Amino acid sequence: MRARATGSARDLDEAVAIWRTAAARPGQARMRFLAAAAAAVNQGEQGRLADAVDDYANAIGLLPLLAWRGLDRSTREELLALSSGLGPEAAASATAAGRPEQAVELLEQGRSLLWGQLLDTRTDLTALREAHPGIASRLARLAAELDRPAEDPDERRRTADAWDLLIGQVRELDGFGLFLLPTPYKQLSRAAARGPVVIVNVSRFRCDALVVGPDGVRVVPLPAMTSEEVARRATRCLSAADQLTRGAGSGVARQAILACLEWMWDVCAKVVLDALGHTSSPDAAGGGWPRVWWSPTGPLTHLPLHAAGYHDPDDGPGPDSVPDRVISSYTPSLRALIHAMRPAPAAPGPERLLVTAVPTAPPYAPTARPLPSAAAEAGLVEAGFAGPCTTLIGAEATRSSVLTAMRTHPYIHFACHGGQNLAEPSSNALYLYDGPLSLTDLIALDLEPARLAVLSACETALGGFALPDEAVHLGAAFHMIGYRQVVASLWSVNDGTAPAVALSVCENPGNAAEAVHRSTRLLRDRHPGDPTAWVPYLHIGS
Repeated sequence: MRARATGSARDLDEAVAIWRTAAARPGQARMRFLAAAAAAVNQGEQGRLADAVDDYANAIGLLPLLAWRGLDRSTREELLALSSGLGPEAAASATAAGRPEQAVELLEQGRSLLWGQLLDTRTDLTALREAHPGIASRLARLAAELDRPAEDPDERRRTADAWDLLIGQVRELDGFGLFLLPTPYKQLSRAAARGPVVIVNVSRFRCDALVVGPDGVRVVPLPAMTSEEVARRATRCLSAADQLTRGAGSGVARQAILACLEWMWDVCAKVVLDALGHTSSPDAAGGGWPRVWWSPTGPLTHLPLHAAGYHDPDDGPGPDSVPDRVISSYTPSLRALIHAMRPAPAAPGPERLLVTAVPTAPPYAPTARPLPSAAAEAGLVEAGFAGPCTTLIGAEATRSSVLTAMRTHPYIHFACHGGQNLAEPSSNALYLYDGPLSLTDLIALDLEPARLAVLSACETALGGFALPDEAVHLGAAFHMIGYRQVVASLWSVNDGTAPAVALSVCENPGNAAEAVHRSTRLLRDRHPGDPTAWVPYLHIGS
């Protein structure tokens, strides 16, 4: 407090030293984390951002203890709220210190922690199984137990203790010293094997695009972007989208969304694409379409970065935007994208599509309205898919029948209501005939081979406000349980245009990103003044 009041460097040094001592002492993980974070944050706030890298790294390193896997998911989410924004701040600190690769490593450790824990339990055990089959089998059994929701908290803690103990034993084995430790940049860079991954890091100290490539990280500063303005724009844009869903204030709301798309283009997307050399439309140049993977942080996760730009055909030379220059995809983390690019096992026969549609309003969701277009969409998808289909409509689309069928259908399509709770995102669900299929239900699954999930339901790519960097939404859930590609919606689905996107994807399931890009550009050209017709749809994964 004295350092804040007087600006005394000596007092700040003394305070930081005390916090470092507290963080290093054995004790409660929460207090150790708060001490490490205080040492880092206070240096950043006093203008010593580059000096705080090691303290940020210490705080980030304590997150697995803070959100220990032995705790239930809701408790881990509550504890992780203490660290909201810390990952982007750590990345900003490392960037300021001229260490961009460490910035990427810290951000990877400091966000999507819950999904990272899930990926840990599903890691490739091939090498361990070949060298030590007994230990690999025990680890696989413990992973399966941790993936299932535990009714007894004590039982879960005992399982997590056994997991931690066994991981420690594995790391003592010759050749396995780094087993499940934080991934170094050299391995993380494999995420850019098919194109650049653009991490848009939004922090209160600075904003940058960290362009991940096989040869290193390119820093593209974004001086016109601030975290405060991103938060304001996200709130305004989500409010406008909600108004349009309810049929209120259509003209003003649409203009608010279009203004947000233009702002994102000016301060972020155009700067990044120009730096990457994507300065014009491949249509005009006659070349192939490049791909870019976006990985935004903070409140930018609530905005449609893939749609940023000027879309009015009567405005000057015409549209200039992200979809006019590149094909966009998203990834919640670099590890998630690497996992999505894993080779798919050969199918024993024709690969099947599961189509699930619930046209009636579920009785357990009193505010839901009927979806008469859902059945028609299901028919379009079934007719457009080249392989065999299983269709569950209405009363056939029960939780048990859908969960059973998902195990044998690598392609799935849902046309139903989606329930979104921004305060408690783990309760998000798809509304099936006899009950919700929740995010918690999904994360108990581990599906292989799983190719593509199309979620034609509202807000399936929108995460919670308290934990924007954890990507707690249904799109990420389907991605993490095995689906290499996911098509989801950031806002409410437009009943008039969703079937066109669905048909385009089912006709080209192997490249859903290109299908979403092509169909949404066509919809934009047909509805230039209505962003809800095309903006919400996005692609996640490989």
